[in-house]
This record gives sequence, structure tokens and C-alpha cells, in this order.
Amino acid sequence: MMSRIKMRLKSLRRIIFTFWDPLRLATYFNRNPETSVSGEYDYYIFLVVTRLMDGQCVEDVAEFLFLMETERFGLPATPQARERALKTVRELQREIALMPQQAFVSAL
Repeated sequence: MMSRIKMRLKSLRRIIFTFWDPLRLATYFNRNPETSVSGEYDYYIFLVVTRLMDGQCVEDVAEFLFLMETERFGLPATPQARERALKTVRELQREIALMPQQAFVSAL
């Protein structure tokens, strides 16, 4: 059971580090999200997955992620940042669709 939970969280982390990663942590750590920073974005994963599971539309959730990047991290509000957020949320939504809802409650 625990190994399945870890695998699910690992797949969500992979998406975040591949498509979003505004702090460029994966690049700094040789594109390996299983280093000491692997849990750096777990809070954001939880917030995004919760919003999607609550039925919020992809665009609204992407806007939330965009605001985290620009307001919380203080990074520039660029069209590329907005597109990254949208692509990330779409990828997370696809991943969620592949897994039972109960799995996310346990994984996060």
C-alpha cells in the first residue's frame, strides 16, 4: 500500500518538476526530483489536486498556480508562466483521471 502511495506522489512530483518548477529546482539538482528537494512543491500539488477534485475548472486552477508563481514567489507575470501553469494543471488532471479518487487522499 505504501509503495503505491509513493508511486502516485512520485508521478505527481514528476509532472510538477517537468512542466512547472518556477524555482528551477530540477535543473539545479540535475533534473532529478528525487533529491532532497523532491517534496518542495508537495503543498502546491495538494492544493491543485484538491481544487481539481472539488470540480474547479482547469483554467481557474491554472490561474491559482500562476498566482502562486508570480505573487508568492515574486516571479515575473509572463505569458510563458501562464502557459506553464495551464499545461501543468492539464497534466495533473490527466494523471488524476488515471487513479482512483481515494488514492489521492492517501497520497497527500
